[in-house]
Amino acid sequence: MTTLELYEIAADKSRQASVTGSLLKLAVRLATWRARRSTLLKLASLDAIQLADIGLEPTDVEDALDGDGRRLWARIHQRNAN
Repeated sequence: MTTLELYEIAADKSRQASVTGSLLKLAVRLATWRARRSTLLKLASLDAIQLADIGLEPTDVEDALDGDGRRLWARIHQRNAN
């Protein structure tokens, strides 16, 4: 038995729902992170002209690769909103 299966036997229903909900939220966050990372790696393979064609700058991608992706994701969200 896995730890989660043992926990389901020992815990009450409200606690089980809380744990299950937390695990689902974690799974969504992980999926979002993986999708963003995949997008970032694809953007990093583009040159400056290709990035300009889609309204992005190489510095935004470089900053995102260095761990500060706020500007990049803000531009992407802004572009998608239009």
